Amino acid sequence: MNVMQSIRNLCTVVLAVISLAANAKDTVIWAVTDWPPYFITEGDLKGQGAGDRFTDYFISRLPEFEHKKNHMSFSRVDKEAKLGRTTCMTNRFYTEERAKHSVFTKPYAISLSLKIVLLKDTFLRLREPEQLSIQSINENYMLNGVLELGRSYGATLDPLLEQYLVDPNLTKRRANTGQLLDMLQLKRMDYFIEYPLNFNYMIQTKNLDPDKFVNVEISESPPYVLIWMSCSKTDLGRAVVERLNKVIDAEIATPDYWQRIAYWLSDKDAKMLERHYRENLLPATLPAQ
Repeated sequence: MNVMQSIRNLCTVVLAVISLAANAKDTVIWAVTDWPPYFITEGDLKGQGAGDRFTDYFISRLPEFEHKKNHMSFSRVDKEAKLGRTTCMTNRFYTEERAKHSVFTKPYAISLSLKIVLLKDTFLRLREPEQLSIQSINENYMLNGVLELGRSYGATLDPLLEQYLVDPNLTKRRANTGQLLDMLQLKRMDYFIEYPLNFNYMIQTKNLDPDKFVNVEISESPPYVLIWMSCSKTDLGRAVVERLNKVIDAEIATPDYWQRIAYWLSDKDAKMLERHYRENLLPATLPAQ
């Protein structure tokens, strides 16, 4: 092989490398965690969590990027953002602290707020209230409740609940939603507090009779919460969020999108949430016409 041929071959290789580099896609890391029913990482329902379904949905809408899922905790996601490593995640709540290191999409989903879960017999005995206050269940009805040890119920409810933890009617225990449902069925307590999404998921996976339970709005709590996606505040993170917002604009009002929001809800809760979806999420999200 002569010198000129070697030079031509070298040029061909260099041009190929340059072409590959020019066509290479940025890789977006999507965080997932073990947190049913939002993220389900094992078993027959793997990948069917509320967060899983939207993660896959948005990945399929962003073909200009490569995508990879990594298992990590919520605190790790925040740490990665602080370190400037691009990580994105569905099913996030917006906070000023997170916004220092992460860029958020428009709210892309909506969920019913925490509710009081009762046996239907108790609900009927209380004359089928549409709402209950933390004060009334502790002072007027004197119901026995159990809170999950180590769990926050939000900035609004935590201080209210704390007032009644000195009373033997309200206690904290190391238990999850499924265990609390078992305790409720055995009438070892009168109520607990949970999101309808979690409650309905557990009813279905434990094959319980949904007609035995009722969840009631808490009067001190707003009826719904908005949900965002976040990416680390990097150039790539900003570019991903910009594209995600365009997808939200184009598809949030479609029937398929709505079915993903309502996936784990009962028919009753889905009907209630649909009203908030149409009256509160769509006007807040869709661009002005």
